[in-house]
Amino acid sequence: MKNLFSLIFITSALFAQNVVADSDSLNPIALDEVEVYSSLMQVNEGDLAASAVIFNDELDVFQGQHFSDLIQKVPNLNYAGGTSRPRYFQIRGEGSVSRYADQGPPSTYVGLVLDGADLSELGMVTPLFDMEQVEVLMGVQTSLFGAAASSGLINFKTVDPTDKKEGYAMTQFGSYSTYTNGLVYNLPFDNGWKLRLVGHSNVSDGFKENVALNGYASASRDETSFRVKLMKEGDNNITQKYTMIVSDYDNGYDNWAPDNNTDNITYSDNPGKDAQKSQVFIADYSYDLNEQIVDLNIGFTSNEMLHSYDSDWGNYQFWSNSPYNFNPTNEGYAYDFFDSFDREIDTRTYDLRFRSNRMNSNKVDYVFGLYQSNYDETTDAEGYLYGGSSTSLTNGYDINTSSVYGELAFNFDNDSSLSLALRNERRNMSYTDYDDKSNDFEIRAKNNVSYKISYEMHPSSNLHWFAYYAEGYHPGGINQNPYLDDDERTYEKETYYDVTTGIRWYKNNIKLSSSLFYLKHDGHIYETSEQLDPENPNAFAFFKANADSGYEYGSESSGEFRFSDKFSINATLGLLSAEIELGHDDHDDHGDEDHDDHGDEDHLHGPKAHSPNWNYSISFNYSFNQDSSLMVEVAGKDSFVFDSAHGEYKSDPYHLLNAYYSHAINKVKLGVYAKNILDESYADRGFIFGLEPPMYEEKLYKSFAPPREIGMSLTYSF
Repeated sequence: MKNLFSLIFITSALFAQNVVADSDSLNPIALDEVEVYSSLMQVNEGDLAASAVIFNDELDVFQGQHFSDLIQKVPNLNYAGGTSRPRYFQIRGEGSVSRYADQGPPSTYVGLVLDGADLSELGMVTPLFDMEQVEVLMGVQTSLFGAAASSGLINFKTVDPTDKKEGYAMTQFGSYSTYTNGLVYNLPFDNGWKLRLVGHSNVSDGFKENVALNGYASASRDETSFRVKLMKEGDNNITQKYTMIVSDYDNGYDNWAPDNNTDNITYSDNPGKDAQKSQVFIADYSYDLNEQIVDLNIGFTSNEMLHSYDSDWGNYQFWSNSPYNFNPTNEGYAYDFFDSFDREIDTRTYDLRFRSNRMNSNKVDYVFGLYQSNYDETTDAEGYLYGGSSTSLTNGYDINTSSVYGELAFNFDNDSSLSLALRNERRNMSYTDYDDKSNDFEIRAKNNVSYKISYEMHPSSNLHWFAYYAEGYHPGGINQNPYLDDDERTYEKETYYDVTTGIRWYKNNIKLSSSLFYLKHDGHIYETSEQLDPENPNAFAFFKANADSGYEYGSESSGEFRFSDKFSINATLGLLSAEIELGHDDHDDHGDEDHDDHGDEDHLHGPKAHSPNWNYSISFNYSFNQDSSLMVEVAGKDSFVFDSAHGEYKSDPYHLLNAYYSHAINKVKLGVYAKNILDESYADRGFIFGLEPPMYEEKLYKSFAPPREIGMSLTYSF
């Protein structure tokens, strides 16, 4: 599979170059037109010394969709299911896979930023409606963005107000009674202020059928968001922008079945919720002093989350029937479990940045910044917590982070530059157990230094090469579950070492990016789990631990190949090998496949969770005329383990076929989409534990991603 898609990349590049190299009518591809908003230096894509995938013009195809529909198009980006919308992401095999009420402090690996607001692990509120650009940066980003981006960053930039009085309205309907509506209105004022109002809603019955509740839509979606942007440019060289976002996602959650059926049938008698309400306010100021630009970003977010679920996934009749034959009278208790937790998260961020004006063609460019964030969280949980030892939990985290950061870029006469980025971060964390104050703890701030040294050059006008070495960190913490063994209660900081090199080549009809990387981790933090009571499916403890080390190596490639003004191919390919060195054990319980022989001891190692060896996407784009276009996409992913401690349990590889068609008539545009056309069943999350009486045999249980979806949209511009 790897060789096949590498061959497709090379063949497409050569064929496109030879077939239409001399065509005067072909619109050229240019990297210097794409500004990367998440870069400290505000560089264009052609000068970015990082592996990245950037979506902009193609987002028009996904107006009625969600960020989850772009994930398959990003090399080495994965997500862990278990939520109604993707919330936990992994880049190059690194990232959280869940965070339940008793699972410890927030531990973000993949940062998620929406219009300057940090929504890491809160990213389900990211519809693609009226989205200008989505940027995915792969690799260690701690010197630039802190520990929250220790394995990568996903940055969302919505459309700013424009100088025209204009707008558009969209309505869309699709499978499972899905209805999506959106409205945009842009209004400039005579005094220079510009206003953009955006509303979006999505409701759906969901693709699950709950037979215990007579087909009740137990995994429904009810999602609403509003956005207001107010902007004024150039008044005394000051640009002001204010963004307010209100989102309310009230989704059902009922994704699991004891029989692992692929017919999307569930048996819960008490299905749960996966809801999130977010209020976001961002104030952006930019003061152009000609030689220097001063930026100030102030952000406030308030988030309310509810996650609940029927944790036995069945009902009385289901468990009383053969082969389970569970009898509450004989057992002394009902086989009926339910978990729920409410979480309130408030954040405040302040980022003051001084940067040189790159328009002045300086010999030395610089960025210097001061950053402060405050994170307050309170969680109330009910159910069978801490392995059934508690039925309620109320706790809170208060995390304060202060950073000083900067970057120097030395620009040489041969169109090359050498950059050094440095960040010192101090992080105070306090934990409060409102039920038992003896469990309170505090981690005092220490200096955590991250840095990145990069060199980039342009050997020719259409070729960009870069290489960098970065060292970053991910903070340690505590596993709050008091019933874990003492040696499992805490975990230490881990250190990252990232070496990446890559090229970007563009010439009229070709845009090709490719990078190679190697990452090493000392004291690698990984998530694992164990079932504390084999007869209680809720006695399932999640916790973090330090492995001896870990590593990843691989490549990320993306390309756009235009064969004519009518036909083009876009392709991406991610290759990854990721492994954890867990230490040594005196006994081999898993066979030779999971161990290397080192004399009398066996060296334990295993693959990282949610780290497929490859993923790819190929889209074929054809424009029938100026008003009609068709995109047919094939995307696939290799198998991956669900838990690093259970390398024997894997998902299956899968391949998806999607299609998007649009046709415009004056101010009206018709869109048709079909996702997962072949109705492929594929798992996005798995748990390994004993659920089924009477033997409670440990086995793999899987939740499945959406099946085939078909829909149609109408958009009217005014």
